[in-house]
Amino acid sequence: MQKLTVSTKMTYGVGQIAEQIKTQGFDLFVFFYFSQILGLEGWLVGLAVSSAIIFDAISDPLMGSLSDNHRSRFGRRHPFMLWAAFPLGLFWALLFFPPAGLGQLGLFLWLATFAILVRLAMTLYLVPYLALGAELAGTYQERTDIVNYRVMFGLVGGVLTSVVGLGFFFPESSEFEHRLLNPEGYPSVAIFGGIMMATAILFTTLATRRHIAQLPKAPESPIPFSLQRIISEFKIAFNSPSFRALFFGMCFSAISFGLYQSVAVHINVFFWRLSHQEIAILMGMYVPAFITGAILCKWLHSIYDKKPVLLRAVLMTSSMSTVPIIAHMFGYFPLDADGEPKLSYLMLVSYIFATGMATAIITSGSMMADVAHENTLKNGVNQEGVFLSAISFSGKLSSGLGHLLAGIFLSLINFPVKTKDPSTIEFSMVQNLGGICLVSAFISIVAIFFYRMYTLSKSDFHPETVDDKCVDKDEIPVTTPV
Repeated sequence: MQKLTVSTKMTYGVGQIAEQIKTQGFDLFVFFYFSQILGLEGWLVGLAVSSAIIFDAISDPLMGSLSDNHRSRFGRRHPFMLWAAFPLGLFWALLFFPPAGLGQLGLFLWLATFAILVRLAMTLYLVPYLALGAELAGTYQERTDIVNYRVMFGLVGGVLTSVVGLGFFFPESSEFEHRLLNPEGYPSVAIFGGIMMATAILFTTLATRRHIAQLPKAPESPIPFSLQRIISEFKIAFNSPSFRALFFGMCFSAISFGLYQSVAVHINVFFWRLSHQEIAILMGMYVPAFITGAILCKWLHSIYDKKPVLLRAVLMTSSMSTVPIIAHMFGYFPLDADGEPKLSYLMLVSYIFATGMATAIITSGSMMADVAHENTLKNGVNQEGVFLSAISFSGKLSSGLGHLLAGIFLSLINFPVKTKDPSTIEFSMVQNLGGICLVSAFISIVAIFFYRMYTLSKSDFHPETVDDKCVDKDEIPVTTPV
């Protein structure tokens, strides 16, 4: 494989926009819409979204195995990516159109059904897409570069979509003090997001098809598809201590992040008392932060091992999600002349938080690609789909268990729903939201515990080793796991 060009990295990176819209949409709009606007009990919202985890536990490794062993003239990744585009966009839009008059059970079933359909369609796309990125990158540094572009495009695209949604789709109304409390804006945001998802997938799939001939091929005589084959393939993956460390670390990181993001809108609307324009400004800070994170990763990964970079990034993100909230609860956060938290300080917090988040996502993704490449060299098996399905699964944990925990906590504190004016809620009640963020920080510490067990380093991918000499990936032997 020739050295990756900037255009290849960019056209591949655009595809991450679809997954980021889904993740950010669940965190920013879905949870708040069904719990606060439609009045579905918080624990039911969390249960509906997390119910899809059962399907994810099956579909993610299944998709990884199918993709690794699929043979067609369009390669083993691109057909699945193409098939996912339109169903994903359609299911996402329909999620926000529950029929009027549904009670608690009806809303729960609607949310659960379309949450499952959205995530199954995302699996069909995301697992082959992530595996494609690992195959395109041939060296230690290129794996960082391509994850850099993937995360940067995805996060920036997702944030811009959210900023556009907040800025243009929520009409002003005398009935609602805060625009996010107006139910009329959510269906329009959903349609816009669905179109963006399908467009991003189609663009990346078609723009990268010229590389199909150069990518590793599936085994000519693979073991027939069966549960035994999937178990065999995952045994190979879990034999790697670095894979185990990353897999469990990413799962706990995802749960922590998902819990925090699930209540982020509640925090911004009720705790910080921000308007929809101010929330959009904070979201906008993610754009320069993601670019900073991408630049930092390229520089840091060329000098240091990736593990310490990841550990510090997770710690920084965890600190920025809790310290400002604790400071405000005890009266130490800077206030403006009206007694409200200073927006400039919140912008700085948002920037630092997002920089750490981008650095953590890029680094962990690059590390998983390193693990997959080590497996290819050690066992002669191209299993990028199986290994990279771990990233897909951990991402879904964030909108699964994270939402479930958030819903349970909101129900336990009896947080009011269908509120038309945030100022009517006592601050003592709003302070309980800060306690949820503390739980999120604790879970991230558990993630750090697992990340510390990662064993690979730069020395394992020295430029003079086979890792960087394998210019043509077809030179790497491909066998089928037994």
